[in-house]
Amino acid sequence: MIHIGIISIGKVDAINNESIQTKFFVLGMPLIPIESFYFMGYSPQGILGFPIPLHLKSIVLGYIRWWASIASLTLIIIAYALEQYILMALGFFGIILFLSTFWF
Repeated sequence: MIHIGIISIGKVDAINNESIQTKFFVLGMPLIPIESFYFMGYSPQGILGFPIPLHLKSIVLGYIRWWASIASLTLIIIAYALEQYILMALGFFGIILFLSTFWF
């Protein structure tokens, strides 16, 4: 399924349930950052938070997380099909890097 529309990705600087996130226009992949906002939680009316200036760290990590996951999974599939186990190891290393962006 291809995503089309606006989604929030690039969650950074999280403390408890609060974080900074960026809304991206998505056409299968994040294309254009629309706005960053300080996310405070959910309410029956929607998201609690307020807009802030575009946050570079959130934008960069939003792109990196998206592309690193796709590139790593693609590399693993291709490496498996070609029986190139060093490439497969690089794919798994990419996934580890992708996951580490959520903690650093």
